[in-house]
Amino acid sequence: MIQINITSWEYSNAMREASRRLANYAKLGIEHEFLQGNLYDRNIIGVCGELAVGKWLGLLPKFVGEWQPGVADLGEDIEVRTASRYRDPLYLFLRGNADPNRRYVLVVKTPNKGYHYDIIGWTYGSDVFANGKYYPPDKMNNGRHGVYVLDSRMLLDPEELKANVLFN
Repeated sequence: MIQINITSWEYSNAMREASRRLANYAKLGIEHEFLQGNLYDRNIIGVCGELAVGKWLGLLPKFVGEWQPGVADLGEDIEVRTASRYRDPLYLFLRGNADPNRRYVLVVKTPNKGYHYDIIGWTYGSDVFANGKYYPPDKMNNGRHGVYVLDSRMLLDPEELKANVLFN
């Protein structure tokens, strides 16, 4: 596990990006799939997760003002999934229509530590599809997509991802 601190300046940028994303959902008429809880806070946490992984890998997150299909969070193929709190065990969730060739990184907001985020591990989408538990559309995501769930104990060490990014 790798712990990354988000500065207050980075956090304010995350707030701005979360606002932009929510405005784009509304503009495009997209109903956000995870409407439980405070959607704005959840978006800020997600953006901070992207910032944390990008900071650690030396890659800038792709904050795009307009939603674009097929654009990865970081680099060419890295997607970040951020949990808002620790659970035992943690799980990586992927929709059934996720790209199997992308690398997915699980990050969690560190409890009671301000703007600290823990990078838990990573894996390829194809591994989640092959080894994760599948929940059909009628049980999750309001019938939109099935969801694959992988226990975080099956994820690869984050250091392997960093070495892979640096040397490729």
